[in-house]
Amino acid sequence: MYKKMVDELRRSVRGSLGRRKDRIEDGILQMETAISRGRSDKLYEHLAVTTRHIEMMVKELREAMITFHGDLQMTEMIPQTQPYPLAREVEVSLEDGCLSVKMPAMLPYPTDGCLLHT
Repeated sequence: MYKKMVDELRRSVRGSLGRRKDRIEDGILQMETAISRGRSDKLYEHLAVTTRHIEMMVKELREAMITFHGDLQMTEMIPQTQPYPLAREVEVSLEDGCLSVKMPAMLPYPTDGCLLHT
């Protein structure tokens, strides 16, 4: 059962990476060309398109991980928790010209609140 879940996660991740990889690489190449030609208008256009592809890839990968996390909870391999904050738990405000985003701990990463361990 777990092998099937891991295989599905692997397929989802590879699919997202495969769909987006060529477009992202092409966008970077187009940005490089725009820079070498001094075309800031084209540079900005390619930057925006490439950024959208990266954002979509991250969204697809996050959705794959949320699904995998949910599957692990359903099999009781890990306890029932919310992997990401619900919309009503997130506070967004503008403070002194800076965007502030406050949210509860994001489980399952990291469970101890520490991103890096030394």
